[in-house]
Amino acid sequence: MDAIGDELMVSRSSVSRLLQMVRDRSIIMVKIHSPEDATRRMIIEIKKRHGLNTHLIPVPESASPIERLNRVALTAARMLTNFFFAGMTMDVAQGSAASGY
Repeated sequence: MDAIGDELMVSRSSVSRLLQMVRDRSIIMVKIHSPEDATRRMIIEIKKRHGLNTHLIPVPESASPIERLNRVALTAARMLTNFFFAGMTMDVAQGSAASGY
């Protein structure tokens, strides 16, 4: 629900209410295919072939280049909280983000 809400820019409860309403009216049947399954397989394959630890961020095809970079930056910022603590110093180098189509 959170992911759908984020994509539609509405609350989780709004997503839940809308889905329940259309299910009750037999308008739609919801079947969710998680992009995480394909992402997980790709991470394993990259590790196996190249010995690299990777973090792949699923982004909708409709996302603009700026939206893609924003998602990468937000994910990286969230991950950094696991590695850095108060009083630590971090150097940052400019790089690029790759995207696959």
